[in-house]
Amino acid sequence: MSIWDRNGINTDLDNAVINAANNGVRIVLIAGNASANASNYSPGRVSNTNVWTATSFKLGDTFSTSFSNYGDPPVINYSEPGEHIQSLQIGGGSGYGFGPSGSDSGTSYSAPILAGLLLATPYGVASYGVVSSDPDGDPDSIGVASDDNLQVFISGPQFVANGYQGTWDASASGGTQPYSYVWYRKNGIGDLFHQVGTGSSYTTTVTESFSLKVKVTEAYNFSKTSSIFNVTSN
Repeated sequence: MSIWDRNGINTDLDNAVINAANNGVRIVLIAGNASANASNYSPGRVSNTNVWTATSFKLGDTFSTSFSNYGDPPVINYSEPGEHIQSLQIGGGSGYGFGPSGSDSGTSYSAPILAGLLLATPYGVASYGVVSSDPDGDPDSIGVASDDNLQVFISGPQFVANGYQGTWDASASGGTQPYSYVWYRKNGIGDLFHQVGTGSSYTTTVTESFSLKVKVTEAYNFSKTSSIFNVTSN
């Protein structure tokens, strides 16, 4: 969907996307083009298992800081090319520029690329490297066609009392071994994910509620990131 509310949050637009996704429709959204946090704009802020949102990067795998909205997962899923994209023109032929504005850049170019990958690849989308200069400090993964069935999950306690230690394990399958693991954690609303460790497990003494994700990279440099695992405490 190449649509976003430039004024910010629009719950009617959000609900329309959520209702379609909950009925099995897979939707790719643009992050938006305000050079701001996508969490503050509809419908790019929607998070759902049937919704993917794309940011934009340019030549050199550098984030499109001049326009692309940004944000951590689960709001943002992947980054795709979105600057100086050649397109078919109304009336025939091809060239740079689309629509009345004549713009040749935008997350409206990135989302269709991600949608094509989701449709065309039997194993979905994998990560192959990350963009540089991501404004939120947690570089978005570059989405590519996956040539294997690499999967990754987190297992462990969903509740740990304050002062007690917990351990979470990453379970990976598919792809080509050996695997490498990088763990990320965020604490509370508004915090950003930051790297907290490597290896197939993560252990910490709990002092507050937090969220985890783990990125697994296989031998040929394809990678997948787990769903976010939330841990509560008291």
